Amino acid sequence: MQDQAVKLDLDLSRFRSQHTRSNRPTATGRDRRKWTDDDLKSALNASATWNQLHTALGLSKESRVHADIAKRAEALGLDLSKFTGFRLPEEPAPTIEPISEPAEPEVSAHEPDPDDNLIMAVALATSWRGVARGLGYRTNSGATLRNIRDRTAKLGLSTDHFTGKRRWSDAQLKDAIETAGSWSAVAENLGIKNTSENRKTIEINAQRLSLDLKHFEALEDEPRQTIGEPQLERLREAATTIASAWFMLRGFTPSLPMEARPYDLLVDMKGKVQRVQVKTCMASAGQVVVAPRAAGVNKNGPRLAYSPEDVDLFFILDGDLTIFLIPIIEIIGKQAINLRGYRRFRVGSASSLLS
Repeated sequence: MQDQAVKLDLDLSRFRSQHTRSNRPTATGRDRRKWTDDDLKSALNASATWNQLHTALGLSKESRVHADIAKRAEALGLDLSKFTGFRLPEEPAPTIEPISEPAEPEVSAHEPDPDDNLIMAVALATSWRGVARGLGYRTNSGATLRNIRDRTAKLGLSTDHFTGKRRWSDAQLKDAIETAGSWSAVAENLGIKNTSENRKTIEINAQRLSLDLKHFEALEDEPRQTIGEPQLERLREAATTIASAWFMLRGFTPSLPMEARPYDLLVDMKGKVQRVQVKTCMASAGQVVVAPRAAGVNKNGPRLAYSPEDVDLFFILDGDLTIFLIPIIEIIGKQAINLRGYRRFRVGSASSLLS
């Protein structure tokens, strides 16, 4: 039949020989083999990846056709070493030598050891809230701060450099007490004022750290000369004098009004005269009445709040003799205030008068 077709000059190119079909591996599904050995050789030369090879052969990019291609390439002696990510099923998997001792688990660079983070945060912070902030936690959670403190103690990390709201650390306090013979000397070593408030803070922290204070005993046993004891109930009487001295020591000129006025002092503050009302509070940062009773009204009558037409500043002393200087604009319309909400207006202390 083939000879007769040749005589008739017929085109038999669309017919493939039985021999050609017998050399092809069979396939099923949409990736049934549609390429020849020559197609495979050309595609291998023009491709650098499996995806490029699939495209050159007109195949999908599913990995299940790798085996058919690889087997045929091996049968033809073609080199597939430039392709990665595939191994013939019959190839043995690489063996791994057994490890005699279990290796320490490696810590991923993307997942740092939580203790490493804690160690770094403690080293850089000066307070427990600072540690929480450095770890990305909320700083107002008591449970979180307790957990951080417990873990820090378990790791044996030093927090001697913590200062919190203080200007000095535990380590500095230890050094100051070791080289001092009195609380006033400790304050001097720490570079802070020798006030009753500062001394109280120092003593509390010395007790917390269980510091040795035996070298203070000899000085404390010595009798001190005393001329009466301070009486806080007379603070109201002394307040205007204390206020005058405070302004005068800062280079301002105070004066008393000649007649009854809503203010207690006139203070020349470098050319600007301020009307100052002096108030006192027996408690530490407690409540202060800032509005007087209306003129001509009995002691149980209504109170009228001060206005900017009456007063410019309030000079207030609390039970610890902490000094507050509050502008009238902060108190307009109020009959009483709690000093805890006005801490930003603290300007000093006269607490040494109580020592």
